[in-house]
Amino acid sequence: MTRKCHVLLVDDDDNDRLLFGTATKETGLDIDLVETADGFAGLNYLLSAEHAEFPLPDVVFLDLKMPGMDGFSVLREIRSRKQFKHLAVHVLTNSNLESDRLAAHALGASGYFPKPSKYEELVGLLQAVLTPWCSVQSGAPKRKPRQT
Repeated sequence: MTRKCHVLLVDDDDNDRLLFGTATKETGLDIDLVETADGFAGLNYLLSAEHAEFPLPDVVFLDLKMPGMDGFSVLREIRSRKQFKHLAVHVLTNSNLESDRLAAHALGASGYFPKPSKYEELVGLLQAVLTPWCSVQSGAPKRKPRQT
């Protein structure tokens, strides 16, 4: 059974947050998106969600390269707390460095995805990752399968 899902995006880039938000709407999935602009705000949201002030997200998308508290530090903090042990945290980053991918997985990332260069690829990535948690919205745009 599928249901509405809660997604937290932690990314310092305004344009990337705007693109992500638009892409979530185009997936056709029922998503409640919360965006934070830095690692501190993302972690504070999670800690507030733990106390029922906000809904705990089903999935977190986390950028790595942010000023202040970077994504590695956020991931380390999330995984250090037993209440977030099973929280899906996917790194979505501009970094293609193998060392970053290995470090993110060593810290407990659920997935590691370079930010797609094409909008359609971002929509497809979000559909693939979020479908297990989300229901399809009635009247939502349906994407045609790509012909190869």
